[in-house]
Amino acid sequence: LPRDLLVDIPGVGPGRLNEAYFEGADRAREEPRAGMRLLARTLQDALRCRIHGCLVVDFEGFRRLVDALGGVDVDVPHAIDDEFVGEDGDVFSAHFRPGRQRLEGDAALRYARTRRADRDRWRRQRHVDLAVALVREALRIRSPARALRVLSAAASAVKTDLGVAGILLAAQGLARAVRKGVESVSVSPPLVRSVRTEEGKWVHRGSATEIASFVRRRWLVGELEDRAEKPARRQDQVTSIVFGLE
Repeated sequence: LPRDLLVDIPGVGPGRLNEAYFEGADRAREEPRAGMRLLARTLQDALRCRIHGCLVVDFEGFRRLVDALGGVDVDVPHAIDDEFVGEDGDVFSAHFRPGRQRLEGDAALRYARTRRADRDRWRRQRHVDLAVALVREALRIRSPARALRVLSAAASAVKTDLGVAGILLAAQGLARAVRKGVESVSVSPPLVRSVRTEEGKWVHRGSATEIASFVRRRWLVGELEDRAEKPARRQDQVTSIVFGLE
């Protein structure tokens, strides 16, 4: 889902999708999950489907998690040469050659964040590729010491509103999805188009009904295929996940 998708944020009004998280967090700073909850409500209203839980990883947490794993393997589809300015005003460089390579935490974060060289659509695909690479690397762990190191990094890097059972189900779903193959589907033109609001902000605007129908149709197809393979049990239900590093 594009972060600039124009949605109706409960209690706020029209705004970009990524603003829902920050609006919720600002409104209730003493409640660490408030941002997740407002984002979930926004998505449920916009997509007309249930959001079961949220997992949030910030930039620093992502970097620590990759380093705890000892790096991740990614296939870089084309050369990237970019410089971008971070939130603190620092300038970062991102230079990657095409081909399969192993990225440590800092390089993986730069690979995730760069977008000027190949636009936001490729950036979203990199987020999916990196998330899959993280899970694949975690599935290769055989050393108890390494497993403890990764679990410790994950505990400090991941914020969630899921309980222990929910986290285990999400982890099982991720592992199963990566083993079976991950399909990336984007809400993109012609479903949405870029327009400038009266306040001068660029947003992605589209028919709420058509976007909701598209997303629900793709999720429903996955659920029906999953149920056709084996009797429906809680642990066999398809896991739908929205990735993003914003």
